[in-house]
Amino acid sequence: MKSIKLLLLAILLSTGNYIAAQSSPLSFTINAGGSLSDMRVKGSSTDSKYGFRGGVGLEMNLPNNLFLQTGLDFAMKGANSNSMAVGDINGDGYSPDFYIAEEKVRASYLVLPIKAGYRFNVSRAIRLNFTFGPYLAYGIGGKYKAKEALKMALPGDRELSNGTYTEYSEFEYDTFSSETLKRFDMGLAGSAGVECKRILLNFGYEHGLINYSRGSASSYNSALFLTLGYRIF
Repeated sequence: MKSIKLLLLAILLSTGNYIAAQSSPLSFTINAGGSLSDMRVKGSSTDSKYGFRGGVGLEMNLPNNLFLQTGLDFAMKGANSNSMAVGDINGDGYSPDFYIAEEKVRASYLVLPIKAGYRFNVSRAIRLNFTFGPYLAYGIGGKYKAKEALKMALPGDRELSNGTYTEYSEFEYDTFSSETLKRFDMGLAGSAGVECKRILLNFGYEHGLINYSRGSASSYNSALFLTLGYRIF
């Protein structure tokens, strides 16, 4: 008789915990995927780079199918950029000089999104959601590599011909140092997603609003991302 009472008590407690979990306004998710990031550099052409993205999320359901969403993501960003200039670049009064630079940036960030969202049912098992809001990011690592070549004219040169000489240099720094990029980033982010029971598929975009460069050229982050996730509860 005592064992039956204990069994009934265990069933009641399990049922109560299940109901509480179902009625809780909070839910916890995990996700992983990839991103295609770029660095919008004024006066330079850039090539996008693929990187890993993943993290955890926390959602709070609100009335009328609305919800708030936050979490913490690890995101790899970066880009390659190329720039060139022609003129009296070295300031010696003789021109033309020809300057070309190639930069490769790899940056790892911790990203904190703070977004509002809306979801609605497509069927009993499938829902769509849309989110929008700001994000905060902090750089935690990466590498910055640069190659520079300056072909300079000598007195009497009117063209880049036999009377020139070339200076060539290479640099490598930590991405977030006093010579390269600022650690803090902030911007706006939006996403669209499909939910099939506990499985989540999200496609989104981040648009940086802060110039993170320590140099003369303004630079801003941007990234497209696609993640697959799972709603734990």
